[in-house]
Amino acid sequence: MKLLKLHLFLIFAIVVSCTPSRNLADPTYKETSKLRNHVNFLASDSLKGRLPGTPESDIAAKYIKDQLQSYGYKPLAADGFQTFDLVISQKKLGNDNTFAIDGKPFQQGKDFTVLPISSSDEVSAKVTFVGHGLSIDQDGLKKDDYQNVNIKGKWALMLFGAPSDKYNLYSRYQSKAVVARDKGAVGVIFVAEPTDDLDNELMPFALREAGVGIPCIQVTRAIVNEYMHKESRDFPTVEKNLANDINTINYESDFVVSARTKVESIRVNTHNVVMMLEGYDPALKNESIVIGAHYDHLGFGGRGSGSRRPNELAIHNGADDNASGVSLVMRLAERLAKQKEQLKRSVVVVLFGAEEQGIVGSKYFVAHTPKEVGRIAAMLNFDMVGRLNKQRNIQISGVGTFEQGEEIVKSALNPDNLKLTLSKGGFGPSDHASFYAKQIPVLYFTTGVHMDYHTPNDLAEKLDYEGIHSIELLAKDIVKQLANLAKAPIYQHVGDSYINSGTHRKFKVTLGIIPDFTSSGSDGMRADVISEGRPAYKAGMQAGDIIISINKKPVLNVQDYMQRLSELKAGEMVEIIVKRNNEDVILQIQL
Repeated sequence: MKLLKLHLFLIFAIVVSCTPSRNLADPTYKETSKLRNHVNFLASDSLKGRLPGTPESDIAAKYIKDQLQSYGYKPLAADGFQTFDLVISQKKLGNDNTFAIDGKPFQQGKDFTVLPISSSDEVSAKVTFVGHGLSIDQDGLKKDDYQNVNIKGKWALMLFGAPSDKYNLYSRYQSKAVVARDKGAVGVIFVAEPTDDLDNELMPFALREAGVGIPCIQVTRAIVNEYMHKESRDFPTVEKNLANDINTINYESDFVVSARTKVESIRVNTHNVVMMLEGYDPALKNESIVIGAHYDHLGFGGRGSGSRRPNELAIHNGADDNASGVSLVMRLAERLAKQKEQLKRSVVVVLFGAEEQGIVGSKYFVAHTPKEVGRIAAMLNFDMVGRLNKQRNIQISGVGTFEQGEEIVKSALNPDNLKLTLSKGGFGPSDHASFYAKQIPVLYFTTGVHMDYHTPNDLAEKLDYEGIHSIELLAKDIVKQLANLAKAPIYQHVGDSYINSGTHRKFKVTLGIIPDFTSSGSDGMRADVISEGRPAYKAGMQAGDIIISINKKPVLNVQDYMQRLSELKAGEMVEIIVKRNNEDVILQIQL
């Protein structure tokens, strides 16, 4: 703990020393200086992107907790830290991964690598080359790289990508591995893509991906070229011919590939910061208004991290996402503490960890709410509030999740004439969704995404601090109204159209569920939320059901679920088997 305090002091000193001087007599600067200081600290290079499970993430959490405690907030949970574990955005290779062709061994990291989607297994089998590994028959789009070859019980050897952009929806290497598994392949071997750096053509092992249930390996182009040559085939020519969308090239080989793969998930501990300001009313102080924001970000980025520049390893400072929301919440908390005699209900401040990993921290909080919090009357979430546009537009969703929602927001004091864009729905891509799923009224504040989102260019100097200040003042009045209502807000369900898939893929159909994106196992995919009135709800699916098959095809995890969803068509009757209380339940769902 002493070492952590020393690190915190040194980093804070560096950040303060690097803050540009300003006219301290400027009243606008005085109002925003604390916001600037919080963002400059949290989004500094010294905190290295606040990746969950790192010392820098812990330093950020301690900084937040210490600031809130200095305002008079009482630590809940374990001295203000609600600790949980999660699988982070990386996996690691186990020991003794091997790869051999006809008994000739090759070197891990030089000749081959095991992919993060791989299962841990040991397989020896012949190989079938299947071109790009595509098998499509949907909406008039047809291509079958598996036609006239036997893949059952064999390795599927394939290229990355697709011969044409029209197949992009089906070209993700994870999806192609699932297709190969469905067709009976015991493993998949991907050929490294062309690169100018032949000494580093293998994919770096730094991804968080759901396993596909069979071994998946990447090999160098030199190995493929060597063994195709032994079969009187020229790999560059084969690859060139496959670039022609008309051609299908596949064949069965007599070579035997023996491999042992071992992939291990990395689990780390991280924290929610949970602090409380007790209300003054003897009865209503047992109810609380939660204000929150997530403080984690993407670290150095990289493939599978969520970075929009996955090939660029650099600090993702996350100034807008979400040092802006954290700074607003901390400044709001400070103001409310000075007016606590005006707050009948208690105010609970929660800064969430691991939002970028799938709103893990907020899910943990609603499942393990400290008893002192009491009944949560409403939750306000702030995520990316630092980039007001020229029209000064603040988006607030959730106004339909309780009876007085729109009335309260519209009646709040708005001294800087912010333009309010309101929406009713309570689901969305941030931590408030965890509360709404528990039938808690929510309000979600954001200024929206921008070109710097999830890139190393999301920097502190690009934020509109006067804008953050304006949003904070608006939020303060809303919190005070909610804290002093005679009766707690009454939850209302809104027919939400937003269902977060966790990917950029778009599907023609939806079941109307929110999957559990945090699961790293292979025993099915849990449905966290069933949206009322949607196909899954009408068929009787329940929150917590674990989907294990769709149309008699297995669903091991969220990756399989996405693949199955892409295969469905509007109007289709779908058979889904779910595990409920250790029993299999068959559901017929009309899309």
